[in-house]
Amino acid sequence: HVPIWKRSPPEWKHDPAKDQWPTVEEDAPLHETWAELERMVDLGLVRHIGISNFQPNLVMDMLQYCRIPPAVNQLELHPYLTQDRVLEFHRHRGISVTAYSPLGSGSYTSLSLDKGQGAGVLNEPAVAEIAEKHGKTPAQIILRWGLQRGCSVIPKSTKRERLEQNISILDFELDDAEMRRISDLNCNCRYNDPALYANLPIFD
Repeated sequence: HVPIWKRSPPEWKHDPAKDQWPTVEEDAPLHETWAELERMVDLGLVRHIGISNFQPNLVMDMLQYCRIPPAVNQLELHPYLTQDRVLEFHRHRGISVTAYSPLGSGSYTSLSLDKGQGAGVLNEPAVAEIAEKHGKTPAQIILRWGLQRGCSVIPKSTKRERLEQNISILDFELDDAEMRRISDLNCNCRYNDPALYANLPIFD
């Protein structure tokens, strides 16, 4: 894992002297870790337990040994990384999916991990046209797209105006053509890739 307390993103307590995040390998098998989380449920300390960045092979393995299946898997999902088959895999098994970084590259600009794209998908002409049609911002269109795919979406913002905009996506709906048009922007572009910043190629 990456010890965030030692080297955090720029908006946190960042140590610019370290050019790469440190990684720590610990002797903690996933099945033992999950058993401890299940124990937390048994003790009434938590209601639901979940996972993050688990690809289907890890999920399939977990479903063979777990007593309590994961309620949710948190994954990077946005129009440049739609992961349609992964989403369908979870849907078929009754596991909810939460989309982190649902607006794409913007969250990674300050980390220099945006691949030079800046606002990225928010600048796409297709998104701008759909936004104008509905009288919404490009961000609201993308968040609505994610919601209509059956995901919960968790955009990050510290600005009150953006927070209010992000939550105001329940008063309109994208039609099938608009949904397809946004999905067609997919280029399998992943921003949160630990292979780049922590030498952990978990998605390779």
